[in-house]
Amino acid sequence: MITDLRKALITLAVFGMALSLQMPANAQQRITREQLDQLSLNDVIIFRNEQLRQAEIVVNSCDDSSYIDSSTCYAQGLQYTNLIANLDIYIAQREAIGE
Repeated sequence: MITDLRKALITLAVFGMALSLQMPANAQQRITREQLDQLSLNDVIIFRNEQLRQAEIVVNSCDDSSYIDSSTCYAQGLQYTNLIANLDIYIAQREAIGE
């Protein structure tokens, strides 16, 4: 019973957050919670790791560029940090409910 209650509370908390993950400004796509829900947990982890890899490439390229203001690179880095943090939370929530 406690396990079912815990799962229900976590599910309510997850829906209450209305998590909609936005890609950083340079990306052309958005991924919604509904789209993440369609993926297996392993696929979400792969997506998260790919976003981290992409973030490192994009932010490092931005930092190395002489014509892009450093504040733009910093803002872009923050957007990626936020995206990765949101994905980490989403993954932890799915793991907590036993998926």
